[in-house]
Amino acid sequence: MTEPQIAATVEQQSNPTRHSKPPGIVLPETTPAQSQLSGTWGVAQPAVKNVWVAVLLALFLGPFGMTYSTYLGALVMLPVSLLAYFYLKSLLAAMLVPVICAVWAGLAARSANSIY
Repeated sequence: MTEPQIAATVEQQSNPTRHSKPPGIVLPETTPAQSQLSGTWGVAQPAVKNVWVAVLLALFLGPFGMTYSTYLGALVMLPVSLLAYFYLKSLLAAMLVPVICAVWAGLAARSANSIY
């Protein structure tokens, strides 16, 4: 090897980022914040949640339907609904708990989709 070839080889070994992309492959230039929001570079994205599906599931299934949109809300509303059903024993409580669950599930599904 001649002296210029040795110098170029040493420079490439000391600066590995100079040729970090394989030749012939063009990758989009994005910042890390853009790649997380756009789904490029294989970043896992949460599934889009349909607000109407969340509301209907919570309306018909109560806290169990809330698991579609929010697990924490379902864990909170399950004991609340049990207390309302067994201790209050009224028709108003039986009708009010699914409505509260539906509103909470709809808001949770909407906020889960707000990053898009």
